[in-house]
Amino acid sequence: MNQDIDQSLLPIVLQEICGLIGIQATMAIVQEYGGLRLYVPQEISQDHPLMRLVGVCNAIALADEFGGLTLEIPRAEAAIRRVRDTEIRTMSAALSHRELAIRYKTTERHIRRILAGYIHNNNQLELF
Repeated sequence: MNQDIDQSLLPIVLQEICGLIGIQATMAIVQEYGGLRLYVPQEISQDHPLMRLVGVCNAIALADEFGGLTLEIPRAEAAIRRVRDTEIRTMSAALSHRELAIRYKTTERHIRRILAGYIHNNNQLELF
């Protein structure tokens, strides 16, 4: 899934991280820290969570670039949603709406909306 993400849909900070450590490691950070702040130390220890999450070389690269900063890690919802919707459209020939809803932890109605080409507008105001 990560290779399929359109990096232009990622928020700027994630595009910068992606350019530094690649899409796989960036999305691992999003999965772990999306919606949270992440402090990147200037000198990263061997037992730092980033070492385990993205590997030694990537963690050091992050410390070299962002050391001493606290990054707001976005959830990258638009990019992830685009990949999910594409997968749903592709798999719809082989799976029922029910099976797709179960697999993607959504409703059958939402699956039908995705397949019908419904596009969620993030700029639309909520009614309630």
